[in-house]
Amino acid sequence: TRQRNVGRRPSQLSVSSASPTGMGAFERDGVLGMHLSEHNLKGIQACVTGAINTLSAQREGIPIDQRRFLDNSLPLDNENAPGVYELVTEALNAHDILEIGAQYLGEPIQIQAVNLMIYDGSENHWKDHFFDISLPDSDTAYMHMESTIKQVKSLIYLNPVTEDNGPFSYVVGSNRVKIGFWESIIRK
Repeated sequence: TRQRNVGRRPSQLSVSSASPTGMGAFERDGVLGMHLSEHNLKGIQACVTGAINTLSAQREGIPIDQRRFLDNSLPLDNENAPGVYELVTEALNAHDILEIGAQYLGEPIQIQAVNLMIYDGSENHWKDHFFDISLPDSDTAYMHMESTIKQVKSLIYLNPVTEDNGPFSYVVGSNRVKIGFWESIIRK
């Protein structure tokens, strides 16, 4: 397994994220890393147990070499994960993430979507693009620009994540890259 090592590590905050240090780190890096409290993590884990079972069953029905991005994702709502929006909001508020996002974007924000994603490192839809000619993937394989503007994305890992089971990659500081309208359309 090759490591995807782009940029430097995001800031790990042990102080309130809404502090000038937290906002400064977010403006500079475009990313913050932090640990949820055991209370927040266990609450979210318990809330999504049924959804995890549903998504796991969905994935099991698809051969690994045929799984695509959406096959690993399940939008959550109050039917398949009652209370998930409240629990995620509580967890993000505990680190002032929603406040930092509002300051960064210059307007109030709220959670628009919560998606459960399961990856175990076996998926290949984002890697091995040149297997047929025995060329390795570049370090930037599957990197992309988000297609929405004025968005703050949060990832909450429900289990320990290693380089082998699906970590999120982000180019630190890429939030400050300025591109034109047409380039943004072409690059997506």
